[in-house]
Amino acid sequence: MKILSFLFFSLFFSSLKAQSIPSEILRFPKIQSLEKRIPGEGANGSSCPSIIREAEEELKRYYSQFTDQKRIQDERDHKPQDYRKFDQNTVRLIDSAQRGQLLRSYFLRESPYLFRLHVVIGRCHSALGKSTHAVSHYTTAFRYASWELPLKEDPKQEKEKIYLAMNRVFADPERIKEEEVSQTRQDASRFPKELDQYFALKKEYSQAVREIDVQEAKAARGKKATVAQAIQERDSLKQKFESQTKVLENIRNTSYQSYLKRRNQFHADTAYRTAKDVKKLELENQIRFSSLNRSSFLRGRGIQAQIAEEDRTRLKNFTGYRALLQLAHKFDPTQLEYIRLLSDSFFQERFHRKALHFTSLYIQEAEQKKLPFTQVKSYYRRLGRIQTEKRNFLKATKAYEKFLQLDPEPSSREKAETMKYLADLYFKRTGGLAKADELYKNYLRIMKNENNPEPNSQELVAYRILNYKVFRNLSSIAAHFRNTQEEKENLEKAQAIFSLLEQEKEEAQKMLESIQKEIQSLKRQLLGTKNEELQDRYYRLQRIEVPPRKEKVEILTAKLRALRYPELLEKVAFLAYKERNWSKAEGIYREIIVRGSGKQAERAQKNLRKLELHWQDGRFRPLL
Repeated sequence: MKILSFLFFSLFFSSLKAQSIPSEILRFPKIQSLEKRIPGEGANGSSCPSIIREAEEELKRYYSQFTDQKRIQDERDHKPQDYRKFDQNTVRLIDSAQRGQLLRSYFLRESPYLFRLHVVIGRCHSALGKSTHAVSHYTTAFRYASWELPLKEDPKQEKEKIYLAMNRVFADPERIKEEEVSQTRQDASRFPKELDQYFALKKEYSQAVREIDVQEAKAARGKKATVAQAIQERDSLKQKFESQTKVLENIRNTSYQSYLKRRNQFHADTAYRTAKDVKKLELENQIRFSSLNRSSFLRGRGIQAQIAEEDRTRLKNFTGYRALLQLAHKFDPTQLEYIRLLSDSFFQERFHRKALHFTSLYIQEAEQKKLPFTQVKSYYRRLGRIQTEKRNFLKATKAYEKFLQLDPEPSSREKAETMKYLADLYFKRTGGLAKADELYKNYLRIMKNENNPEPNSQELVAYRILNYKVFRNLSSIAAHFRNTQEEKENLEKAQAIFSLLEQEKEEAQKMLESIQKEIQSLKRQLLGTKNEELQDRYYRLQRIEVPPRKEKVEILTAKLRALRYPELLEKVAFLAYKERNWSKAEGIYREIIVRGSGKQAERAQKNLRKLELHWQDGRFRPLL
């Protein structure tokens, strides 16, 4: 009976011992099969529930070796009760990524096995559209990623600091059990012994160096000394120390570098996936906020927003998304997708300093990887725009010139717009008037062959305003080079465009007045009567027809006022005076008095008085 009891207890304890062996608990082929079964972007996620169930079983299987963690298994499910809010892991990760500080209290330990399992569950939840669950598992995965290692080694950093960091994480016995690559596992296992031997040899070598000084001092005092033996001992220890250093460097440059690269790329991809799901949640919150605060959200859609050409109703300020993208970029600094998205995000948020950094970095990396120009061309234009807003005009001209130089298409609307931006810089900022003249003419030539916008559209108004400004600038350039005939022609073209804009404004005003008259008529008819057809017609005109036409009139009025037409008329009047066309000059000055204000009207009145005196006595008087 005692023998049977002994055999029973021995079998029982041996089974417990077998369950605690990590090699039997860690099943890497199972994780690989789960990762292969995860559906891709836009694919059907019907297989995701079974993958989640199997991954959670693997987690329970792993935690079963720890008695104390069995009791808190429910807390390790990481299923937030309120799906509208982030859990504490997500908040802590975004906070640390945003501040650029890695909070030691956030991390548990380095565990690639648990990291991959939580990422598998997170990806499946993301495929099912459960962004809150996905983010919860992603951020839990990051708790098993120790960030004590330098993400990118600094050449100035001492080697011993790198060795100590490797010993803490790379050579961690618990992490080594979860290492799949056999060579990396072997190198990591022997690294602590090699490091101990390195420090022991270093200590002996430093003592040997000091021993030489001691023996030389004895010899100088006439005592018995063994200088040659001390030098021989130092040289021998130096050779051993250098050989041991080569062993550590070999591990660092082979197994450790491959491990670090693989680890950082996987962490970067996880941070990128987390950022995409966080953006979905932030977008939902912003849409909800806009629906609850509609008046505040829609403010700025009127005249001023149209003049500024800025859509202030666009959903923006994705703080968590941007912070996690920067974290992904920190893990993998050469990944173009992360750099591109960061450039887009900071540019949309008008953070010019960081937008400039990531846009320049994207162009630099794209040139090194020899990407096609179609994927990079918009970023050259963006770089020019950012440099212009930062008032670095020479750098902006270089960016635009680079775009025009690399663009293979001889004529396109995008190329014409870039020519116009560059010509404005030359004309207004850098003083290259000859280049500005050439670029303006090339812009007009290309746009002449393009299809014009539809009539009575805002695009047509914007197109005409751009052409008006181009002809006005060309007239100024011609005046600088004393080309009177060309100046006169450009001024006439600008006048013709302004007349078209005024005509469109008058038509819109007439249409608005006719609708308002019809509304007044319907209002009189509806007094004391109930007619559903008249009521529908009245409310349709009042609520649907009037607002867009009224807004169009207001926009055209504001844009025409911003074109400074009286200044252009002063130039036309002066040319007419130089050609001795007194009647034309007099009529233009009268128009300036009507249209202008302040000093313009005052100058026009004085010049008109001089012309009247000239009609009386025939004497020429210089105009103002």
